[in-house]
Amino acid sequence: MSSRNQLLQRIDELSSAIEDLEIRRLVPMSRLPVELLSQIFKLCPRAFHRSQEAEEGYSHPNPLLAPLLLLGVCRLWRDIVISCPSFWNAIDLQYSSKMDEGIDAAHLATWLGRAPKPLPLSLCFRGRFTDDAQRVVQQYSVHSLHLRHMTIAKLPPMLASLNALQLYRCSGITIADCIDGLRAGGAPHLEKLSIGSIDNETSTAPLLHVSLSSLRTLDLRRDDWQQEHWQQGTTDSCPSHMLRYLTLPALQKLTLSYSSTAYSDLTGFFARSSPPLFSLELSGLEEASEIEFGYLRFVSATLSTLAIECRQNYGMAPVCDKLVANAKLFPNLRHLTLTNTGYPHGFNQLLAFVADCAGRHRLFESARFIFSKGNIPQVIRNQFRTFTQGSTVHIHLGCWGEEENQIQCMCCHCH
Repeated sequence: MSSRNQLLQRIDELSSAIEDLEIRRLVPMSRLPVELLSQIFKLCPRAFHRSQEAEEGYSHPNPLLAPLLLLGVCRLWRDIVISCPSFWNAIDLQYSSKMDEGIDAAHLATWLGRAPKPLPLSLCFRGRFTDDAQRVVQQYSVHSLHLRHMTIAKLPPMLASLNALQLYRCSGITIADCIDGLRAGGAPHLEKLSIGSIDNETSTAPLLHVSLSSLRTLDLRRDDWQQEHWQQGTTDSCPSHMLRYLTLPALQKLTLSYSSTAYSDLTGFFARSSPPLFSLELSGLEEASEIEFGYLRFVSATLSTLAIECRQNYGMAPVCDKLVANAKLFPNLRHLTLTNTGYPHGFNQLLAFVADCAGRHRLFESARFIFSKGNIPQVIRNQFRTFTQGSTVHIHLGCWGEEENQIQCMCCHCH
């Protein structure tokens, strides 16, 4: 036998050996119990991510991601995936102008038909929310508890079934649209509402207040896109302006961009709602003159967590001065977080405020003082550690620019 034939024979033998090894490696998978295989499949990536394919005319669910990818492996895997409802309770659809609305509606109906009826259904729509898609969603909206990332021209008429709604970069939607949609839909089960950006307010007609009796979490921070356009002066509308038209008697957690929220808006909102608020997060404090806490008299009995983001032009010192001056408004404060986008300074005021809180009551537990730039001198860290000796208060101090372990607790008993 020639050397060439011998080489070809050897290649065939090696190829067969490799194929046998692959089969032996896969065979144990097919012998696993169905229950165990389904648990393994659940760890696979979900069809839940935006893709560049959407820009080329393809929509989610992406056939290259689970669970659709698993359908094409073998009959056993296909049967397991189809029979496991928890694979189908979340769908992310990216619509584009190149897509056939009828085909997309059919795909959506097939997917939602496999979704578990007792479990919450999570729907994510990006791009156009077509009429065909809306009809399909309405068919299954009795099971829909979580609707996210909508960029549409109008609010859908299925709000009555939702317990969570998030709107980000919503073209064509104004504050008036949001208020009217919430009022028309009723939203009796809505517990969480997040609005990151909306279009400029164009309507001058007066809006009626809407009361959401079940809402417990409200997030009205500008998202990055809205913040950029607001700073450039290309938009004057902010989600936090919605407070003028909302009454939320069950609200427990509020997050908003404070720099665009008038003091009178907050005062009126808290006076109307009198909510059992325990957590308040204020971001985007631009000017020291904006720092007002008088409206907190309506929630002082329940407020236990306060977080404030300060801009670098004035830092934390004025905030701490105002906090100390309004100490009576925080009788039950347990946790405080102050974040500054500039360099570290104002440490005397920070220590003064913590001392005031610790001296007034035993409820105060922790404080976090985080800066975005620079670093904390060791002498300052030592001052905070000395202050916490014999105290149960935890103080975290550091800069995001430092390594993670440098944002650390200053308490002696933590070292």
